[in-house]
Amino acid sequence: LLAHSMGGAISLFYLQTSQHYFKAVVLCSPMLQINTKPYPSFVANPLIGVLLALGKGAKYAPGKGDYDPDASFKDNILTHSEPRFQMFKMMNFIYPETIIGGPSVNWVFEAVKATKKLKDIGQELSVPLLIFQASADQIVKVRRQNKLCEKAQNCRLEVFQGAHHEILMEVDAHRNRAIQEILSFFQANP
Repeated sequence: LLAHSMGGAISLFYLQTSQHYFKAVVLCSPMLQINTKPYPSFVANPLIGVLLALGKGAKYAPGKGDYDPDASFKDNILTHSEPRFQMFKMMNFIYPETIIGGPSVNWVFEAVKATKKLKDIGQELSVPLLIFQASADQIVKVRRQNKLCEKAQNCRLEVFQGAHHEILMEVDAHRNRAIQEILSFFQANP
C-alpha cells in the first residue's frame, strides 16, 4: 500500500479497523495532523466550529480560495522542482475538471476531527511501515508522524531534509531516493 497525505490518514484508519492483507505500507507525508497556519490550532479549531455554526461549511477556509493558474513557482509550498510544478499546472490546464481550490471550512473540520482519532494509533500496527517525512512540510505537522513511528511495531521513518509536502514531485535527489526506497521496501516485504 502506497498512500500520500490525507490518503495516508485514510489508509491508517483502514489498517486499524479492517482485516487487510497488505504486507507493507509506505506513507508519504501522511496527514496525521493538519497544519492550520497562519492560525495556531487552538484558534483555528474554534474558528472553524463558529464558521460551521454560521452555515459557512461550503465556503473556503479562512485565507484559502480558488485555484490560481497564475501562481508562481517561487511562492509554492508543494515542491522545489520547477519542472514538476509546471507539469502540475499543465495538467490542470489540460484537465480543468480536476482543478480544486483551497479546502472548505467543512473539509478542515472533518480533517481535524479525523486526524484526532489517529492520535493514539500505532501500537496495533504490525505491518511493516515506512513513513516519508518532508522536513519543510507546510501542509501537515510532522510531530504525529514521529509519534506514530515510535509506537508502531515495525516502522521506519525517513526524513527528506528540506523537502516540501509533495516528496514524489520534488527535485530529483528527493524523488529518486523516495522511489528507490519504495521499491526496496516492497521488495523486502513481498
